[in-house]
Amino acid sequence: MSLGNTSRWLFKEVQVGINEKFLREAHTQMPIQLEFHHENCGVIYRCLSAEHFSGAKRQLLDAPARMRNVKYIIVDAASMVPQYVSPGEMDRMVLQDRQIASFVAEGLIVAFVAKSNGVLGFARMWEAFIEGIEWETKVVPTIEEAEDWVRLRVRDKFGLEIP
Repeated sequence: MSLGNTSRWLFKEVQVGINEKFLREAHTQMPIQLEFHHENCGVIYRCLSAEHFSGAKRQLLDAPARMRNVKYIIVDAASMVPQYVSPGEMDRMVLQDRQIASFVAEGLIVAFVAKSNGVLGFARMWEAFIEGIEWETKVVPTIEEAEDWVRLRVRDKFGLEIP
């Protein structure tokens, strides 16, 4: 390897590191928008990072009156950036979930869209941590699959038809 190739390789590694850092920081600063659907029976939100996941939960907790009718949540993490989440951070998120559970319908249905292996691992870890909350969860690779599964489960569990 010549010196020129080494410097190009080093530049590329630095550039990749900068781009990843930029993407991580940009994702954490983007606002989270909760979309309430079907007369507040459902909530859909997009997560680009674990911070978004937790931030969406904070927004839900700030609106307890709107949550009383919520029967399902779709977490669209298809574009989420995989990242390390410590057990302590996961514990804080689960505490938020326990608080949310006190406001929403018993047996809440939660679909989690995860495309990448890293996000899939995060979703599985989250499912394991919330096991005692008695929510019905499913991790799926596409938003379409999440919507189809939620539509079926809401009909079967709550007797509601959602388009």
